[in-house]
Amino acid sequence: MFADGNRKIAKIMSAAGISRSELARRLGVSYKTVYRWLDKGVRPHPAQLREIDRIFREFVDLPGELYSVKKKFSRFLRALRNDDRLKNSFIIENVYHSGALSGSRMSREDLRCIFTGNKPRARELKEILESLNMLNAARFTLENSRPGFRAGRGYLMKLHEILTYNFPSHMPGRFRPPGAAEPEFQLRLNRLLKILSAVPVDPVRESARCYAEMVSLRPFCGANGRAARMLMDTRLLSCGLPPAIITFESRDVFFELVERASGGDVEGLARFISERAASTPGLFPQED
Repeated sequence: MFADGNRKIAKIMSAAGISRSELARRLGVSYKTVYRWLDKGVRPHPAQLREIDRIFREFVDLPGELYSVKKKFSRFLRALRNDDRLKNSFIIENVYHSGALSGSRMSREDLRCIFTGNKPRARELKEILESLNMLNAARFTLENSRPGFRAGRGYLMKLHEILTYNFPSHMPGRFRPPGAAEPEFQLRLNRLLKILSAVPVDPVRESARCYAEMVSLRPFCGANGRAARMLMDTRLLSCGLPPAIITFESRDVFFELVERASGGDVEGLARFISERAASTPGLFPQED
């Protein structure tokens, strides 16, 4: 049966204020096809599913949807804090994808090897140290992201210090000096820090805004993207939402949305973050 898809289509029709006939026209299918989906539980063709997903992202307030089902994630978040096996699996998976987005070649097996205190084969020392730092930073993020926590200046500096440990050229735990052509650097940095330390009101959109500003401003000499992704997880977790694992496979879409958000349009990135956060618990099946 196509139950989840039915709900998705119903939400599209409600949010966009369109009929079945109009939806059929937009999807390039017949009214009978939409009828079979909604009333008979017939599953659409994969190409049609992709188009349904695209329209869903366009019309439905995904951050709002995520907030409305927040309670259903409580079991996963509780386990993420208390179940060491789940916690370790999450850290490795998150670091694998975040590292890959930054150009790392480390495999999951390499990361497991480092995680247990061993040295993976055929890897350069620089790659191993960077991965070790990311594993430690991911653990630091989980340990500090308690309900109501606000990630201010001190947290950001400590996070960067962990991410760049043993890399003095990155000035661990210190902001870089602004260039001569950056007269608004300090103003933008202060604005970013103010958002980070404020009480979250709309954590997904705030995370999108902070991420875009962080990678655009580049306040550190290195590891800006890695720090920004962990800040995003910190904000989501502290608001009772799952962290958003940005997969390597979705990198092109993600970077395009980040570029748009840097230009002021954060809605696409916020919707993307919502989707990724909602899908995170499904990556780690739990026993009932």
